[in-house]
Amino acid sequence: MSCKISFCLLIFTTSVDANTMLTELGLVNPGIEQLIEIYKGHPLALILASEPIKNIHNGQIYEFLEGTIYIPDVNMGLLDKLFFYLKNLEIQIMQKLAIATEPLLVSQISQFFPSTSLGEISQAIGHLWQLRLIEQADILAGDKILWVLNPLIKRYIKRRYN
Repeated sequence: MSCKISFCLLIFTTSVDANTMLTELGLVNPGIEQLIEIYKGHPLALILASEPIKNIHNGQIYEFLEGTIYIPDVNMGLLDKLFFYLKNLEIQIMQKLAIATEPLLVSQISQFFPSTSLGEISQAIGHLWQLRLIEQADILAGDKILWVLNPLIKRYIKRRYN
């Protein structure tokens, strides 16, 4: 399985795909599933994390995971390019999600932007979800979807915008 950098912001459909890629990258120690969970299956993040795991932590995933979320400069540059094309509202939504302590409903997000219509908020959230910059939380509020940031994106937002 090979992954071109330009397509690596996509998410694997299963953890088996991510596990296979990490095994092909030479990671076979315990901790692969936790690594996949922390990086939410983002191929680029997993590829970039695999190098310091192998070269600095001698393949010990748990040792690597004791530190903070790793965002190398190349990943920051790719995210910078992606964010350049986002609308201001989309960036502001992600900033609100980055500081939120719990997942948020669309209606809760819209409260941060009283002069913006719910339709515009929904459209922005849909676009961010298509780009996999935000995620649906693992839980629901009744029958409503809760939204969160991927930990890697959350770290990026906090670094670049706060």
